[in-house]
Amino acid sequence: MGRKKQEEILDPLARVERHKEWQNWCDNLFIPFLDVHRKDAPWLIEGMLPEGYLVLLASPPKSGKTCLATAMALAIATGTPFAGRETKQGAVLWLSAEENPEERHAILKSSPIADTCTPFYTCYQKLESTRGRASMPSSIGSAKPRPSW
Repeated sequence: MGRKKQEEILDPLARVERHKEWQNWCDNLFIPFLDVHRKDAPWLIEGMLPEGYLVLLASPPKSGKTCLATAMALAIATGTPFAGRETKQGAVLWLSAEENPEERHAILKSSPIADTCTPFYTCYQKLESTRGRASMPSSIGSAKPRPSW
């Protein structure tokens, strides 16, 4: 038995604390649909893009999805308000399946709010295999990212 487990068995306060942590995790595992817009929910773009969620942007071809996603990503990378909404600044990883590096480079270079210090990174590698997708989290953590331009 691991040392941490032994300590928890011997220390009832540690068991209670661990149970509280587990209960909190369970309570936040499934959130009712109408509770998504709670005031305490963390947002990357206030009221529009929640932090820590998978968000799907879907519409017909050539309707502006990439343009919208680029504008949102740049707002997050620079901490600039998006469409009049507060934005939480953070690094952006752009996984590109359909464009080439030259297109993304040209778009980012022409942005008036981004520069070479903006934490916006791109990946053009195919992640089709289970192995490629499974290795992505560790690859991101160990990568020495370079700006996209």
